[in-house]
Amino acid sequence: MDLSDSHFICTIRPYCLSKHCLCIPKQFAIENRLNDRKCKIIMKDKQRSWTFNVYTNGQTTYIGNGWREFCITNCLKEGDRLMFEIISKGETPLFRIHDLRGSSSLQPEVKKKKSNAKRKLMPQVSASASVDANSHFISTIKPYTINNPVLYLPMDFVKSNGLMRRRGMILIDEKRRSWSVWLGKKGHHFAIKRGWTQFRNANGIQVGGTYKFELTNNGTIPIVHFHCKYSGN
Repeated sequence: MDLSDSHFICTIRPYCLSKHCLCIPKQFAIENRLNDRKCKIIMKDKQRSWTFNVYTNGQTTYIGNGWREFCITNCLKEGDRLMFEIISKGETPLFRIHDLRGSSSLQPEVKKKKSNAKRKLMPQVSASASVDANSHFISTIKPYTINNPVLYLPMDFVKSNGLMRRRGMILIDEKRRSWSVWLGKKGHHFAIKRGWTQFRNANGIQVGGTYKFELTNNGTIPIVHFHCKYSGN
């Protein structure tokens, strides 16, 4: 399970479906004042909202009443992955739900922006990248991505999607595993600065390989499907 003080990512386990509850990571519950009290939380996707009861049993905090209906409505099954991002810590905490299963009822669609103007040339570090309708780009792995713990992103892609104002991002690999990475300026470029080494090593990324960087959710924490061995299909 991947988590920070603002979000956590979970994989649906058998108990989630049989016991009709979801365990909230202890660290996340403590930092967001969800432990040792009973309260309601509201979760929203792009169009809908759900209300759940939260309770603590022993040292574990759970999402309880309302969870069963949520699973049925969204056809959740074992192995599905969701991200829960806390938006407000008020008396009734507010969350945003991100579905990491790919195309589904919870997954907001990325709006493709019209672009009739000529695109600017990519920075030299990504000169071979091509960008399509601002939602993804295709490039090849350069030696610097192996020798250094960063991955540069094309500046026109970054600017058109407002990524310069973001600090974090979730990468989803081809095995549907999720990775939290950090974004930031690197000289005159913009890059994934922290977390790239772990993602690269886990996926066996090599120099010369073609990859597709596909932005599937441009929310507060962008979600990207990183196709490590892209063949054009």
